[in-house]
This record gives sequence, C-alpha cells and structure tokens, in this order.
Amino acid sequence: LDATRVDVSRTPDLDLRLARPIRRGMSYIEITVSKAWYGTGVDLTFGPRPIDEYRFSLGLNETEGQNIVTITHDSRVAITLFDESWTWGEGPVIFGMLVDLDRGRLTLYFNNIVGPCVKLPDHSEWRRKGVHLTVSEFPETDDDQIPGPIIVSCATPPVSAEMRSTTRPPIDIEDPSSASFREFFYAYDDEPL
Repeated sequence: LDATRVDVSRTPDLDLRLARPIRRGMSYIEITVSKAWYGTGVDLTFGPRPIDEYRFSLGLNETEGQNIVTITHDSRVAITLFDESWTWGEGPVIFGMLVDLDRGRLTLYFNNIVGPCVKLPDHSEWRRKGVHLTVSEFPETDDDQIPGPIIVSCATPPVSAEMRSTTRPPIDIEDPSSASFREFFYAYDDEPL
C-alpha cells in the first residue's frame, strides 16, 4: 500500500499489504474502503506468517441480525462499541489502528469511533520484525448488489495529542473472564472460522 488509493473493483481476491512493516514508536494507520462487505478487514501480522496475527474485520451476528466489527486472534469476538456502525453495501468504512510498539498496544478505531486498546502478543517477535498490515476480502462488483468502483485508500495522519493520552488500559483478548474484556467484547454465534 504505497499508493494512497487503489481501485480493487475487478480484483476482489487481491490482498493489499503495507509496503513496509511498522518497526518502532507509535503510528496511526487509517484504511478506508469505499463499500462495506462482510469479511472485509485488516490483518495485523506480528512477524513473518504464521507467527501471530489479529484480524480486524466486518461481520454479521446472524442471531441478532446486526452488522458487527470483530477482532480475531485465537477466537473471534465482536467489539461492542462498533455494533451497527456500518451498513452492508454502503460506505465508506474506516479501519483505524494506533499501533504503539513502545508500550505493546493496539488501539482500534472504526468510522471515527474510538474503540478498545488491546495488548500485543507477549512474544517478542513483533519487537524484532515489526507489524505488517494486509487489507483483504473486498466486495465483488460484478453482481448488481454492490455497484462499483471499490476504492481502498491508506493514510497515516500524525498521531494527535489526544491519541497519545488514551487512558484505557490494554485488554488481554485471550482473557474473556476479565471485566474489561466483557465491557468491550462479546462472543457471538457464527460459522466456524
């Protein structure tokens, strides 16, 4: 993703990867997709695959019939703050990620809503190899449901003082029994990963 805008209308199976990994400090990355589609998301890979990754993506809670945003590590959970914050087939949707390699944290943003802060995995691979970002699973424009074009853009605005002063402590998404986990995440019935 060196280019700031890419038309993926004719290549929905394409994976777009940030040209260089994030290796140090604090960086804010914003990925905008012009139309929302179930499954569209961003993979944050901590070192060379298949070491560890988080997937931040759009989903559907079929039981509740609501559009959700999920994060997946060993299991997939929905992010409470982002429920019903997007509409299928419309857009744009904005995935924001504040990657803080100094403190080992990732703060999630979606459509300008500040979400939870999660701990990066405990191993040190991301400290040595950096964090890689890949955007994938775009809408197919050859059917009449989603008229094209589908544009993906990437921006790296400066980290604001407000972002730096985020006071939420990081949550271990591997500990669903914690009160902070239950405040920001919930499991839902879905097809197996």
